Amino acid sequence: EIGMDSYSTADSFCGCDLDYLISVSGGRRVMNNEFNVHSQDPRHMAQSYWGQVGKGVKGICTWCFSEAPNLWMYYMWALLEPDYTPRDKLAPLADANHEIHRLERVLAPAVPKSFVKPIAMYYSRMDLSLPQTTLGVYSSAINSPYRIYAVLRGLGYQVRWITPRQIEAGQLKDVGAVVMVGVKYVPARAAATLAQWVK
Repeated sequence: EIGMDSYSTADSFCGCDLDYLISVSGGRRVMNNEFNVHSQDPRHMAQSYWGQVGKGVKGICTWCFSEAPNLWMYYMWALLEPDYTPRDKLAPLADANHEIHRLERVLAPAVPKSFVKPIAMYYSRMDLSLPQTTLGVYSSAINSPYRIYAVLRGLGYQVRWITPRQIEAGQLKDVGAVVMVGVKYVPARAAATLAQWVK
């Protein structure tokens, strides 16, 4: 299994990270050991929670249920007020938990499937470790991977990630397009495979 923590909202960040992990997981289950959103908007909580469930994430554990709601640094995540009354985002979380538990016999063994070939975003640790011309991979710059992911998803495309090793292993047959964001170096074998695939 692959364990993760997530403290981001909606699909443009939380979903992007999850699709990356799923793409490189080799079939292993992705478990969210700690989850919350930097927001008290109930819609953000519901969208982020159900988005993970829809992508097949297992074992989602919500952090800051009742842990120290009086501590200022936890207050953005807290599900309870300092007097231990419910905050707004507790309701969608409770509703989601109720429905997920009703469905978990169906959901637990489920594996995401692609009905059409997804668009693959190219990922290389080499490229993403280099100094960026933008503010970095986590920025809101127009050409950051997160923004490109959000645009593609907003247009209705399914998105996965693909690495040089996966390209060399023949996984280009499973994708309909490859998007290369800020790519400076491609290993020779992967480059030749990509060129032949495009041709």
